[in-house]
Amino acid sequence: SAAWITSGLLTIVQVFRARIRGTKYYLGTGLISVMGTSFTFLPIARDMVIQSIADAKVAGECDGMDCKGAGMAGYGRFL
Repeated sequence: SAAWITSGLLTIVQVFRARIRGTKYYLGTGLISVMGTSFTFLPIARDMVIQSIADAKVAGECDGMDCKGAGMAGYGRFL
């Protein structure tokens, strides 16, 4: 998608430091870094998995602390 292409191009600009002609300033940091789309979805996904495990415990679907498949089910709901 366009977001991934833009992220790749801006990563190249960020990694390769270039002096702006006629000034003392540079474009980019010259440091290895990755520019990407937002990762703000990760806390939401984590909370969904934790809630799925908690729901499985309440429903009695767990064997002690072992809730096989409950985390994957929560991740599946997120997707």
